[in-house]
Amino acid sequence: MRLTLRTLLAFRDKTLHSQDAESLSAKVQASSFAQSLLEGVGKLLSNKELSAPSAIATDPTNDPNVMAGYLDSTLSPEQAAEIDRTCLESPIHLAEAAETHEILTLVLKERAEVPQDLRRRVYKIQQIMDTAVTDEKDSPRRLENAVGTITVTPVQAEDSGAFQAAARLDQAAFGDARDAAAQTDAGAESLRAAMTAAEASEMFADRTRSRRVTTWLVTLGLIAAFLLVVKQAFDPLLTTLRGGTDKAVVTPLADDQTETETEPSAASETTEPSEAAVTMEPTEPSGPTEPDNPIEPTQPEHPTSQPRQPTAQAPGTTEPAPTAEQPPGIPGVDMPMEPQDSPETEAADPQADSLLPQSETALADLGVVGNSEWLLARAADIDPWQSLPPETVLDERTLLAIPPSFRSRIMRPEAWEAEFLGPALARLRAGRDHETQLELQRGRVVVTAEGDAVALEVADLEGDFLVQFHQAGQAVAIDVFPFRAPGTDPLNPENRMFVTRLQVLVGPIHLHSSEQPIELQTGQSYMRVGGGSFQEFTETTPWQWLDGRSESAIEREAKENLLSLISAEEPILLGLQQASQFRRVEVAALAVQTLALLGNTEPFFGGKGKLSDPAHKLYWQEQVKALKAAIDFSPQGAATVRANLAAMDAANAAILFRLLWDYSPEQVEAGADAQLVEFLDSPQMAIRVLALESLRRMTGTTLFFKAEQENTSRRRPEIKKWETRLRRGDIRWQSLPLPGIEVPQEED
Repeated sequence: MRLTLRTLLAFRDKTLHSQDAESLSAKVQASSFAQSLLEGVGKLLSNKELSAPSAIATDPTNDPNVMAGYLDSTLSPEQAAEIDRTCLESPIHLAEAAETHEILTLVLKERAEVPQDLRRRVYKIQQIMDTAVTDEKDSPRRLENAVGTITVTPVQAEDSGAFQAAARLDQAAFGDARDAAAQTDAGAESLRAAMTAAEASEMFADRTRSRRVTTWLVTLGLIAAFLLVVKQAFDPLLTTLRGGTDKAVVTPLADDQTETETEPSAASETTEPSEAAVTMEPTEPSGPTEPDNPIEPTQPEHPTSQPRQPTAQAPGTTEPAPTAEQPPGIPGVDMPMEPQDSPETEAADPQADSLLPQSETALADLGVVGNSEWLLARAADIDPWQSLPPETVLDERTLLAIPPSFRSRIMRPEAWEAEFLGPALARLRAGRDHETQLELQRGRVVVTAEGDAVALEVADLEGDFLVQFHQAGQAVAIDVFPFRAPGTDPLNPENRMFVTRLQVLVGPIHLHSSEQPIELQTGQSYMRVGGGSFQEFTETTPWQWLDGRSESAIEREAKENLLSLISAEEPILLGLQQASQFRRVEVAALAVQTLALLGNTEPFFGGKGKLSDPAHKLYWQEQVKALKAAIDFSPQGAATVRANLAAMDAANAAILFRLLWDYSPEQVEAGADAQLVEFLDSPQMAIRVLALESLRRMTGTTLFFKAEQENTSRRRPEIKKWETRLRRGDIRWQSLPLPGIEVPQEED
């Protein structure tokens, strides 16, 4: 880690990782200037007489927004160097940077608590607005009914009395105290007190705005009371003019009936304009309603069943699979999206065991959740995701999701234990002879026999097979993942297949598929592509995920922080979306990858998407891999990614979606290589990231190109290297991806 002023402030406030802190500590000890700078910062912060930069300054070095960007490491290198130089030359600016960094360190350690009442009000407002604009034809009228008919004119700066308020406060509050401050220490102390009062007044506006607001509130209250009195005074006259609809209607009585009064019908009543103007709720028919959840999501249609084996389906959508004739462009995406569950809907559910079978005759003993770091599940596509605690009993309706890098266990007592490593999707079903079938849709799992003569039926989305263990302790590792040839349309279901790999950890075991049983010894690996037969293959690289010790300390800390951010009172998807904005990049990256597994890829795209955030540059490769897995898993998943692109970045949606396909060797020779090199100079960072990742997958190198570099002139040297390769015709697939074969890694 480089020794800069920003890293020195982070070292002083102890916000660095332990390894970075040790490295920087050695550099500080070797630099006398760094030691003196640290000592000087401490003296500046303890100096009560030191002033601060002007609050109304707008020049590049005094602007508070520029200082905030400097502490957030979001400025360009040129701007950051200018701030460094200013801080080293000006004690005021150095103290400002150090004090702000220290305050942010103390404040950001604690999670911001949002009251549940406020959270419910915000969701209710969004639901009302969504209801108001459902019908495009009637949207103006519905919106008017939803929010009222009162028109509010925006307040301008010159109208509110706030224009140049800071300058007037500066002159009025402590302008006279400046002359006397230079004479004595008492004058300096009084100046500091006056400045503090003025700054507090400027921040909270308790001197300039409270009186005006109070006056307006009193005036509005008097007007409202006057209108109410006028309405009550003229109400009898208005009733007579309307034809007396408020009076009781007397009907002729038969001889055997008693006299009764008929109440006026609801249809004959008219609504007063003043009452409609203040309503904040859309008109709903009479009858019992749900006050906390005014919008009841309708269940989307399920995909049409296919005659072949079950087709993979993205966890966040239920749209039917697109046909092969569907164009890869984005003319207009119309697909049902997963309904967003409000927090009160999930929290108010009194059945904590909603995933348990409802009948005693159901197969309640398919499996039990064991020791798990984090295991998510839902019973249906429209149900919210839930965290499953240990000892939860699973049935056939439960879809399991294991987030990336998390490990979770499922047990069949006295039979077997399955340890999953995310990202993974799985389900337990009733197999042959009333045994449990493990449907592994995607992901990795290690199955260990807990008893002698145990058989486990395993199914992927192409077929099933039987693994037979002879004694307790035998184990096999299974890896299932989708494969799509580069350049093929992911919206076409015929362009994908599922690959199943097995590696025997402790043998021997027997594998039963459509052929004769195969005896597998310890260390042997077998693979099946699509619905074909298992073939032995030589594993070129060891499965590092089998060893839990390969996980780094940063990954373990990221998982712990992510779990601490997920609240039990709010929906899982909402908690992950909030965690995707967390200040720790590794935590936010893990949150968005988990969202991609659950079918939500919106956080990747747009101006504030992770593919456009330089802070995520170390995680772009994993994030692009998660996006490719989402479009390769199913046509529904590809359609969801395309819809999210159209919603978040409509201008570049077609280019970004096409870059996720990769390019076939024929397409590369036909000019795709030149297009990829051209995309490296795109003004959109997300396009540069995906283009660079496509080039890396083909050539195995990035030529040290930095996609996060916004300065065009700084990108040119690396782009010239790619242009040289382009002229030589060297941008070609070094090793064409095949089912079960990994693409080459970066060699820089």
